[in-house]
Amino acid sequence: MYSKKRHQSGMRNKILLVCVSIMMITLLGLTALFQNTSTRTIYQQSKDSMYHSMENMQDDMDEIFQRIEYDLIGVYSQKDLFEDLKSNREIADLRGQHYFVAQEMVSDNFKAEDSVVALYVYDRNNDLISNYRHAVTPAYDYPEDLFGTMECNANPLADYMQSESVDMFISSYLNRSRSKQIVRFALNLFSGSSRIGCIVCDVDSKIFVDVMKRYAAEENNIIWMQPVGDIPAVSYGEITDNYQQSYEAIVQRVQEAGSAGEVTLQIKDGVLFRFPENHYNLELYSFMPSSLLIHNQKMLMRNLIIIALAAMFFSICLSMVMAEYMVRPLKKLTETMRRIREGDTRLRVENLGTDEIEEMGDTFNKMLDEMEGLIAREYRTELLLNQMEYKALQSQINPHFLYNTLDTMSSIAELQNCPVVSNLSQALSHVFRYSLDMKHPMSTVEKEILHLKSYLYVMNVRMSNQVQYKMHMEPETLKMHLPRLTIQPLVENAIKHGIRNARGEKIIRVQVETEEGILKIQVRDSGEGFDARELNAQLMKNELNHVEEGSSIGLHNINARIRLLYGDNYGVQVESAPGRGTCVSVTMPQMGEEVTNEWRNV
Repeated sequence: MYSKKRHQSGMRNKILLVCVSIMMITLLGLTALFQNTSTRTIYQQSKDSMYHSMENMQDDMDEIFQRIEYDLIGVYSQKDLFEDLKSNREIADLRGQHYFVAQEMVSDNFKAEDSVVALYVYDRNNDLISNYRHAVTPAYDYPEDLFGTMECNANPLADYMQSESVDMFISSYLNRSRSKQIVRFALNLFSGSSRIGCIVCDVDSKIFVDVMKRYAAEENNIIWMQPVGDIPAVSYGEITDNYQQSYEAIVQRVQEAGSAGEVTLQIKDGVLFRFPENHYNLELYSFMPSSLLIHNQKMLMRNLIIIALAAMFFSICLSMVMAEYMVRPLKKLTETMRRIREGDTRLRVENLGTDEIEEMGDTFNKMLDEMEGLIAREYRTELLLNQMEYKALQSQINPHFLYNTLDTMSSIAELQNCPVVSNLSQALSHVFRYSLDMKHPMSTVEKEILHLKSYLYVMNVRMSNQVQYKMHMEPETLKMHLPRLTIQPLVENAIKHGIRNARGEKIIRVQVETEEGILKIQVRDSGEGFDARELNAQLMKNELNHVEEGSSIGLHNINARIRLLYGDNYGVQVESAPGRGTCVSVTMPQMGEEVTNEWRNV
């Protein structure tokens, strides 16, 4: 016993040592490889991540720009103002007539989420017609006229208003009373090709800062929006002393450029992403300092070391499990062999896996099966002798004894001048002879009808000819083959369950026809009818317990035999409703004289 445990423990330790060694070497190799490639990978992944983030931010910005532009276009709905601007009326008249138009537009066209702080309407001479300023107080003050004395970066706006541009203009200025950057939108107004005025809308930059905040990687990630040739409109992120000079250099180059195509940027302290707007005079910028990439690399390396240590721990645990898993089948095999050697030959080796040990167990099981086969052969010999004795007793009750007796009764009845008894005996003889002939399970429609007629003669005698039988068979169907005892049980079922207790005429119709290669048999009765849904569901399921037990055994038996022979597409179907009688249909493939021996021997 000590030697056996020592050998099993030695095998387990060897497997454990090999598995742990392979996993440790693999982890060390992966760590070294990652160290060499992590810098480039992190850098590229950071760029890709920031690029996609900036694309999404640009889409959100575009939604805001388009919404504000749509609101500004709403000035064209001010028809009176529009007509007065077209007619180039004096500024005094325009101010007197449309003094509150700016306030009305803010109320009617703009929503609260637009964060409008001021709105100005100018004529073609850039004279102010109407203005709206939100919450004008000493602490929160906005220019009364953008071209007045208050510093509000009006020069880019003046250049735009002197142009014939139809695109929306975007600029900004620093509102010193609020210490906040205000974003400006302007739209030239036209009548045909003639410029007749301009509408200017100042918006709180908070709505854009909120968008930038959602897409900023960290606080060191600086994001800003800057019109070409103008000062930055909105910015987000902490601009530290280390990157103040780089940020100011970028801003200066963009401000000095005459167009977006003239902006050239070379950054050494980090990565700069630039996204020009397709429809507006500005660009989006995102500056990611190099320190942020290095910080991410250090964090990733720290996480890698933690993962490597955890992987080493789990590899040791997994190796122990694998070693136990590989040794367990051998232990199970040896234990089973020991118990069989002690005399328990009924045991078999099972669930050893799918490798060579499983093959060894299968060979061992086959050897035991051969031994069991020799024992079983002797048992079958004894059982065969018992069966032969049973058949010898059974043969004493021969069906021919019944046939000969009925024939003798018919002859005696005929001699005694009792034709009814004679014919009844003959009909019963034919019924039993046909029903008990199990050597030929297949028959023809013609033989089934002859058997049915013998059965109906007996039933007419019993029921005093109360039932009318009407049959219609297409001539070509008479030679077609079908399972024996298919039609007669349907008629018997119609008599027993359909018309026996029915009032009025008792009629049973039997019809046999073909339709598109299918033999179809229908038995209709004029009985009371019933709800056939449950019965059809049972026939569809074709459960064997209905064949042997319960009501309507004949229908279930026929259905089971047909579906067994021909498949689930054929069988018995019942159509019935209370007060409307019942129709039982049987369908099967059309089979003529060419029926094979396979069907004959079923």
